[in-house]
Amino acid sequence: MRIICLILVFVLGILTGSSQVNDIKEKFALPKSPDNLSESSGIIFFNNKVITHNDSGGESKLYEVDVDTGLVTRTVTIANAKNVDWEDITHDEHYIYVADIGNNSGNRTDLKIYKISKTSYLASTTVNAEIIAFSYSNQVDFSSKVNNNAWDAEALVSFDDSNLILISKNWTGGATKGYLVSKTAGKYSLSPLATPLSNSGLITGATYNMLSEKLFLVGYTSLTSPAPLQPFVWKCEDFIGNDVFSGTNTQTSLSSTFSFEQTEAITFVNENNYFMTSEAFSVSIIC
Repeated sequence: MRIICLILVFVLGILTGSSQVNDIKEKFALPKSPDNLSESSGIIFFNNKVITHNDSGGESKLYEVDVDTGLVTRTVTIANAKNVDWEDITHDEHYIYVADIGNNSGNRTDLKIYKISKTSYLASTTVNAEIIAFSYSNQVDFSSKVNNNAWDAEALVSFDDSNLILISKNWTGGATKGYLVSKTAGKYSLSPLATPLSNSGLITGATYNMLSEKLFLVGYTSLTSPAPLQPFVWKCEDFIGNDVFSGTNTQTSLSSTFSFEQTEAITFVNENNYFMTSEAFSVSIIC
């Protein structure tokens, strides 16, 4: 059996009235050459471009993608960064935040978020980042437990002027947790927000749309579930303060349109439109 991994971009429409997920379609495949985006794991929409990055082991680069042609038009290197396991990217009015937060084994002690000035980003193809380092306040066991720990995360959103929110992947326990992270460079110990999200899937990306005041999460069902690799979207709204799972949480399956895929990232374009990335698999059986 052979699995071929493709990176795709989708459009996600949210109807203003009923706020239902609809009109989901493939827009274009991310290029494999000359810029190899075979493992795109985070996206934002900024300056009328999609900006993305590769997953663990990739170069410390951000790639601008033209949304009409699907081609990479510009590459920016973060000079003082290393891509240990970059999993998401988010932004606010003045900064871009790149999340080196992947922790499949649960044993990392170097988790961090790179903070890049948009002014520097637009002015040069090489930038330096401030560093927001963190650990989890209630983690006492740092032994390696691959895909079987509570300390992995692949989703980060900009929430307000002062804070980011990191969202756990949920390998264990059936609950996804949010963690408030200061936007000020420094080292922090994170505690979970009061309300977890009861969720049996794996969360791989998120975006907070300040225009609609809704949080969207993407992910997929685990390989051990009866229907593995089925993509979904969570919509979280009407929550209290920054406790983002305290309101109404609605999950929508995308399996009727895109089955057997790993949704990886999501970003808002405006109040009702979103881009997502997904890894699509085709399987050939060799006799």
